[in-house]
Amino acid sequence: MKHRLLLIAYEMPPRPGPHSLRLAHFLKHLNLAGWRIHALGSEPLPDRSDPHLQEMVRGTAEIETCLSRGRSPSLRWLISCVFRSIRIFRSDPYDIILSSGPPFVSHMAGYLVSLATRTPWIADYGDPFARNPAYRRSSSGQWLAATVEKLWLSRARRIVLTTESARRLYETSYPRMKARPAYIPMGYEPSDYTGLNPDPGNRKFVLAFAGSLHANITNGPECFLKALNRIFEQRPDAAGDFKVLFVGTTGIAKWIDGFVPENRRDVFRIYDYLPFPEMIAVLNRSTCLVMWGIVGGLQIPSKLYVYLGLKKPVLAILNDPDDAIREILSENGRGICVEDREDAIAGAIENLHDLWKRGAIFRTFSSTDIPGFTWQNIGRQLNTLLESEFR
Repeated sequence: MKHRLLLIAYEMPPRPGPHSLRLAHFLKHLNLAGWRIHALGSEPLPDRSDPHLQEMVRGTAEIETCLSRGRSPSLRWLISCVFRSIRIFRSDPYDIILSSGPPFVSHMAGYLVSLATRTPWIADYGDPFARNPAYRRSSSGQWLAATVEKLWLSRARRIVLTTESARRLYETSYPRMKARPAYIPMGYEPSDYTGLNPDPGNRKFVLAFAGSLHANITNGPECFLKALNRIFEQRPDAAGDFKVLFVGTTGIAKWIDGFVPENRRDVFRIYDYLPFPEMIAVLNRSTCLVMWGIVGGLQIPSKLYVYLGLKKPVLAILNDPDDAIREILSENGRGICVEDREDAIAGAIENLHDLWKRGAIFRTFSSTDIPGFTWQNIGRQLNTLLESEFR
């Protein structure tokens, strides 16, 4: 008999973004593994949806939306989701609940539904919550987060983190908690990149970045832009080689205006948010992909896994010496890591540029797939975790 799963997540496809992408792959692979799934998400954004994600989840689950528009959308959704879940259980009880965040209101819903229905619950955290150094809260806000998290950890069977360092943090911080921490990373789908050549044969040295640069979790692009300026001033002969692409990076134009002289701004091209296939097409024009680590080093931006799928060299600008990105890139020969300092970034860019000029950059770094980070493997891990609750 098929096991029945209630999936609760505020960010549900076709809403765009990395978390919806994770859920789309979860739905796809759990459906293939034989799970019967009922999924509750929030209402789609009126002006932003991802048709690629919508197509991915077609036929994988019964997907419903709960009210989330208007004032206090998270609270409105929480109340709507909990009451809808209880009504579902009255007519068709499910075997297990999986909540997935961020946002973490998904886990509050999972907690309340688990309490009300006495159903086993697993919380796919993604990122750490109360003990996340990237979240800057007031003292009262931190106390509230810690109190709420203790409630969750006393009820959940498992919590799922996307880095091994975050898993270890919870294991050591809460040795007596009921919820045992597990590590299931983000991933990439190799078939999304079929036919793409890591070497686009550029006549320009093209650096590209896709995604957001939240000021509260990274130090922003200031040192990167200053590093480019330094190179352009010290090596004017090389300045004409450069092109820099930003995709879906809110506010980047102001950063460029603030740190790049007007006569150098034609180096940059800015794209608004693009659906996944179009984003991949733009990033594939690059020579090297750029990313920023998150304060505290416990989280890995999901764009790293997109970059792994593209098989291009990665320049990772890190805020923490123990950042989990460092291990992935160094172990797999996929790029270089530098501190978020102007001189360090400039030196790294110059080295990559010199490799490109010599035609050696794509021979220097690996372009093989990494099976441990494919969605097929990650889907198997999640299925194994869920199945273990029935043994």
